[in-house]
Amino acid sequence: MLRLTQALRGYDVTLVAADTDTTSQAKFEASSALRGPWIRIPRAREVHQPWASTVLTAWGALVASVRVVATTRPDLVLANGPGTCVPICLVARFAGARLIFCESWCRVRDLSVTGKILYPISSRFIVHWPSLLRKYPKAEYLGRIC
Repeated sequence: MLRLTQALRGYDVTLVAADTDTTSQAKFEASSALRGPWIRIPRAREVHQPWASTVLTAWGALVASVRVVATTRPDLVLANGPGTCVPICLVARFAGARLIFCESWCRVRDLSVTGKILYPISSRFIVHWPSLLRKYPKAEYLGRIC
């Protein structure tokens, strides 16, 4: 994913991460020349969180995502990985932004839950394994890029 961001040099970017994410910002800033403001949003669901309480936390993440999209007005959302990105991707796509989703490289036989949610609405959907193209023809295999 860090390699993909190099193509965004010269553009205004806003970086979004979960409020409980303790590593992404430092890792990104250590390995990318790209700079921009960081916005923290609540996770829709924490790891091992009971499904019954997910409705409330997902609602909070959705509300925060609406605020972020309304203030930043993105043209493009580049996302990967965890369910944290689902609310922001859904809201941004609904608002007219293009969405490029890069599936996790460990997904060899099937998409992640996040991938299954975002596959139908993605402008581009990138996978790391050509075997996924048979099952998901809209996906693109570009080699190992994320």
